[in-house]
Amino acid sequence: MSVYEKRRLRKSRSLEELKTVFGEAKKIMVVGIEGVETPATQRVRVKLKGKARLLVVKNTIASKAIEGTTIAPKYRENLKQMLSGPNGIVFTEENLFQIASVLNAERTKAYLKPGRVTPTDVTIPAGVTTIQPGPLSESLTAFGVPFEIKKNLVYITKDTLVAKAGEKVNSRLCTLLRALSVTPVESGFRLKLGYDDGLLIPGTLLEQDLSAYRLQAAHAAADALSLAYNAAIPTPETAPMLITKAYQEALALSVEAGYVTGETAQPVLAKAFAIAQYLSNL
Repeated sequence: MSVYEKRRLRKSRSLEELKTVFGEAKKIMVVGIEGVETPATQRVRVKLKGKARLLVVKNTIASKAIEGTTIAPKYRENLKQMLSGPNGIVFTEENLFQIASVLNAERTKAYLKPGRVTPTDVTIPAGVTTIQPGPLSESLTAFGVPFEIKKNLVYITKDTLVAKAGEKVNSRLCTLLRALSVTPVESGFRLKLGYDDGLLIPGTLLEQDLSAYRLQAAHAAADALSLAYNAAIPTPETAPMLITKAYQEALALSVEAGYVTGETAQPVLAKAFAIAQYLSNL
């Protein structure tokens, strides 16, 4: 068998395997993996074991596999449109937001790599550095970064923009940024799109911090409970508190008025005794 035939066979097997996985999965997530290191992918696979499966795929094969699924055509097109650049696909039956939180946890600050386009502006901050006069300080001059030499160390005198978002960075700048411990980019999985039984979930929603949402929901619930209680609105949550409050207020009113009941007899008599004792001492 020739090398070409072996390659075709591998692609054919990969396609069939991917079609099978697509057919079995109820929920799918397309994730960008550009810049993601192999150890990060391995850590995620360990964390997702028994919950989800992450496959690194070739876009052409993934696109063909999507076409062979029972997913509605309009959703297939949405998924296929996400297949640009290096990608992985997550297959699961679990909550997509819980799976997304595992992927989001792998985000870390990272150094720029030579030849890459920076997704954000890159600024070298002012302050004392650990570099000494030499090739690196010459690089500072080359990129227009003002500095002074103090005690044989380079002191940068002003925050300086050295690359704008969308620009390609060279190895000289990357070496300088690494020496200065400047990590301007975020390395991690980029959540592009989720599919959950006919529902498309944009990556921007999947990347939200679940813990922040839980905190907001808890605050909202507490505020709603407080409002309902103070407005005397009976609900399953406020009814016990409102009944207790009404009972205590009625009891206090009865004692103040000297109205004797089974519940007020003791405090009414105690109050009368205290008043009588006070008067007797006058």
